[in-house]
Order: sequence, then C-alpha cells, then structure tokens
Amino acid sequence: MFKWGSKSYSLDDVFGLSEKPKEDCPTYIIRDVHEQFQYLIEHDNRHIVVYGASKQGKTWLIERYCKSYVRIGCDPKNSREMLFRAILQQLGENVGNVETNSVGEVSGEAGATAKIGIKAGIEVGTDLTGKVVGKATEGNKLTYTNINLESTDEVIRAIKENISNNFIVLENFHYLKQEVQKEFATALREFLFHNIRVIIVGVWKESTKVNALVPDLGDRVETVDIGDWTPDELRKIVSEGENALKIKISDEIVDKFIDISGRNVGMFKSVLKSFCFRNRVFKTNDRVVQLADITISEQAIQKSYEEAITPAIARIHKLASMRSGSKGLRYYIVRAILDFMSDSTVDQIVDGIPVEQVIKTIKDYNEEVFQDSNIKQELGLLHLREETIDVNYIPLFYFDSGKGKVLIVDSSLVAATRYDILNLRDVLGPKEQYIKNS
Repeated sequence: MFKWGSKSYSLDDVFGLSEKPKEDCPTYIIRDVHEQFQYLIEHDNRHIVVYGASKQGKTWLIERYCKSYVRIGCDPKNSREMLFRAILQQLGENVGNVETNSVGEVSGEAGATAKIGIKAGIEVGTDLTGKVVGKATEGNKLTYTNINLESTDEVIRAIKENISNNFIVLENFHYLKQEVQKEFATALREFLFHNIRVIIVGVWKESTKVNALVPDLGDRVETVDIGDWTPDELRKIVSEGENALKIKISDEIVDKFIDISGRNVGMFKSVLKSFCFRNRVFKTNDRVVQLADITISEQAIQKSYEEAITPAIARIHKLASMRSGSKGLRYYIVRAILDFMSDSTVDQIVDGIPVEQVIKTIKDYNEEVFQDSNIKQELGLLHLREETIDVNYIPLFYFDSGKGKVLIVDSSLVAATRYDILNLRDVLGPKEQYIKNS
C-alpha cells in the first residue's frame, strides 16, 4: 500500500527548477548517468565532458556530486587567455595591469603582465572582458601576480598553487568560438599531467566532440551523455512529487504531460509546477488532494508553450533566412527538418534525422537543385547560423557528421511536435519570405 510522506515541502521544493538542486529535493531521481558521473568524480583521474540537450539536468548533476569546484561561464567573446584569467581569479589569483591616481581611483585593462605588490589598498572588480574598475580602500591590500596568460606552463604553475581539491567547471563550452574551443582543449593534456581536472559542460549531442578538437587526448577525457528521460523516469518524478505534496494526479493528465514534454525533464517539471499552482497546491497538503481537471491541465500546457516554444519558433524563422540572391538552401534544410519532425514519433526525433532523409526530402520538393555535398556543408554550419553577436543561444539543431544525423538540441522543439495547437509543417511560409534584401 502506498505510504504518504510526513515531511512538509513547498511546491518549488518539489517541482522547482532553480540553478542548484535543493539538498533534500524529493523529485531528484538517481539515474544510471548520475552513478557514472559520481564514479568518475570519486575514482577516476580523467577530465569529464558532460553533454546533451538543454534542460536535461547537467548543472544539477554537477552540483549534486561535485562538491568542490570553481565555475567559469563561457561567452562567445572569450579567448583562451580570458578563460585562463577567469580560472585564476576564481582561485583567488589576481592577474592584471592596474594604475591608481592621486585620489585612489583605479582603472585599466587586465592583460598578460601585472604590477606586483601594489602599495595602496585597492578594491577592484574584474570581468571576462578584462575591464578593471575599482577604488582604493584603507586597510586592504590587493596583490597582483605577474603571469603571462599566453603561456600554458605559467598558468598551470599558478593554478597548481591554488587549486587544492577543486575541479574546474567550464559551463556553456559550446558558446566559445571553434578556434577557442580547440586552443583550450590543447591545454587539457598538460592540465591532467599536473592533476588539474576539468569538467566541460556543453549543449550538443556528439560524444567525440572534444576528442575531435585534439585527437591525441585519447582516453584522457571521459564523456557523460545526460541523455533524454524515459517515460518511466518521468512517472517516478510524478510519484515522488505526489508523495511529497500529498496529491494524486490523474493518469490521463500524467500521460499527456509526458507526451508533450519531449522526454525533457525541465519541460516536464515546468508543466507539473504550473498545473499544481493553478490547482492552488502551494505546499504539502494536510490530506490527499485529487487533481484531475483537464481544463487546468490544458492551461498549464499553454503556459509552457508560450514560455519555451514560442521563442524557439521565432528563431526558426531567423534561421531559415538567407542573403539576397541565394537559392535558399538553408530555408529548404529547415523546412525538411520540420517536415520530418511533423511526421515522426518522439523516439524517432530524439534518435536524430538521417542526413540521407534530409537530402531526399529537399530533392522531393523539386523546387531547387543542390549538390549533396553543399547540403552537408550547410548542415555542418547550422548550429552557428542562428547565433547573434550579443545573444547567447542554445543551438536548435546540430549535425553529427560521424553518425550522419541531424540532432534536435533544443528540446522545446521536440515538445512542440506534441502540441495540438501547432503543426511544425506549417511554421514556415514561402521561400521568398526568407530571402533578405541586399
């Protein structure tokens, strides 16, 4: 017989999606991937790459099992030297070129060299772009270390002096330019030689991505695929949540939420939280409450659609746009992907779209003629085309040339195929709408 819990929780405790998991979160489900990661943290000596689609629990995984680390958030504007400086700053090692004036104001550009033992007490703020701004304060002393950030050896020596038992976590590695990814990856072998371990976190679905950047890393890097959540795992979240809040959600509604979530735990918990909120369940009830209102469930689904899927659809239109005079290859690629998704099951979509299918679909349109090689080349750049200079976007699609498949990276698009109010086949208009004027 099912036994209801006795502890009291808030709705956010149970179905919330904060950056860090709560210590006793009742719906934190231990999966095989969690056990793999825990083993690598505690018993292995390699670097770790955690990868997979958005909102699948990568950050929570690290927070749960990696108890000691410094975190660096990557940005498209970062160089390798900026990343090195950020790591050292997180470890308490200040690197920069700073000047003070007579009234104690300090400013300058952080660079490869620095003044050592500045006499005046200085309160300084720095960021990854290298800007240093602050003011002198009495009773404080900030010492800057002279480190050549272009020298991996010098950086490693400085890290070793401060790293202790910390891991270095690079979040959003996929935001870095390709050349910066490769430049940083070349340092990983030397890092490992000095027992400095790095956890790279990225939104992609290619197991060999980092090894492909620097082939001689060999088995010095272990990959962890966060994967997609199974229906049974999602049902376990519901079961634990029901126990914590003393509620019972109808099987029909649970099945619907699983179907529209696209195997994505973030989408799933979001719609569960919205559903409970609309049922006025804000904390653990005094007695078991039945939740079976279909109308309220549809309202919760609509809210998730507006928050996650609508922005993704807007990006689809931008991705399909091309310069004036082009034949619209990218438009046809996006159209072929959406057509495949419209006709496929969630399992087929999650598995990836065979490149041969994309090529065949474009040819079947019988509107423009493209070489297979040109289609594959454009697919290889697709995850970069939608980006802008000032906004960090998770790619919508990623072409894994090794597997010969187009992978759906933004899980909200998988969920979109399950919404009755949207047909992905009808998202794009005529090609002429997507050819930009010169």
